[in-house]
Amino acid sequence: MDTKITCPHCGDETLVSGDSLLDNSSQTPCPSCGKEIQKENIDNFQQKTMPSKDFASTRIKLPERIGMFHSLRHLASGGMGDVFLAKLSGAAGFEREVILKVLHPHLARNQRFVQTMIDEAKITVLLHHPNIVQMYTLEKTDDFLFCVMEYVPGKTLADIQKDYKKKLSPLPIPMSVYITIQTLEGLAYAHELTDREGKPLKYEVI
Repeated sequence: MDTKITCPHCGDETLVSGDSLLDNSSQTPCPSCGKEIQKENIDNFQQKTMPSKDFASTRIKLPERIGMFHSLRHLASGGMGDVFLAKLSGAAGFEREVILKVLHPHLARNQRFVQTMIDEAKITVLLHHPNIVQMYTLEKTDDFLFCVMEYVPGKTLADIQKDYKKKLSPLPIPMSVYITIQTLEGLAYAHELTDREGKPLKYEVI
C-alpha cells in the first residue's frame, strides 16, 4: 500500500511507498521538497491510504489539444506522471502517433522534479538503440511539462505474462531467454554510452 500525504513543509500531496513508511527510520523524506516528515505524526498530515497502483485520484486530465499534439487516450499512470498516446499532425495531412509522458502538474511546481525530467530527457535523447524507446523532444505547453517519445505498438511484457498465466503456463524458455538478452543489450549500450570524444557520460540519477 502507498500512502497519500500532505507535506507540512511544502503543502504538496504526494504518494509515499508503504515500504518507506515501514522501515526502521523515524522519518521519511517528502518526495517533493526533500524535507523530513516525522512518521509518528503522519496522521496529522492528512494521510489517506490507497492501493499501490491506484493513481485515479491524481490522473492528469489532458486537454484534447496540447500544442501540436492531439491526445488520443490515456495509457498508464505512475508516481511522477501519466503516459498518453497522441497524434502529431503536420503539413499536407502528415500524422504520426507518439507517446506523451506528462509530469503531474503539482510536481511541475517543484524544481527538483522538473530538473529530474529535464535530465532524463537530455540523457535519453542521446540513446539510439533498437531496444530503447527513442526520445524525441521535451515540451512545455499549457502549464504541462512532457516528454515526446516513440510509440511502439504491441503488447507489453506484463500483458504477455498475463496471457500465459491464464493458460496456467510459464513463459517458454526460448522466449524468456530472448527477452532477457534483448534487455541486457539495451542496458549495456546505455551504460557504455560515451560522448563525441569517447569519454564515458557521467550523470547523477536522482
